[in-house]
Amino acid sequence: MNDLERTRCDEIAGQLALLELVRFAVGEICFHTDQAVFAQRMQAVEEGIINDLNSRTIFDRAPAETESYIKEAIAAQVTKILTSIRHPEEQAP
Repeated sequence: MNDLERTRCDEIAGQLALLELVRFAVGEICFHTDQAVFAQRMQAVEEGIINDLNSRTIFDRAPAETESYIKEAIAAQVTKILTSIRHPEEQAP
């Protein structure tokens, strides 16, 4: 493995580590023994993040279509991450 490959692997490892930390923390914050309450909490987190994201400008110098695309991509990633967090008693599909 050369230095460029090692650097890229380190970047990927850092991103995945952060993802796992977020998944763990959100799962713990939202945990409830009742699966329905857990799901409501998870939905509230998702809606809160996306509503906050859409209420502000992220890149004030970017064209509107770029800003819109980035927000949509962020929202999709947030949804993907949060839906990957399951209640301990829920079985994976």
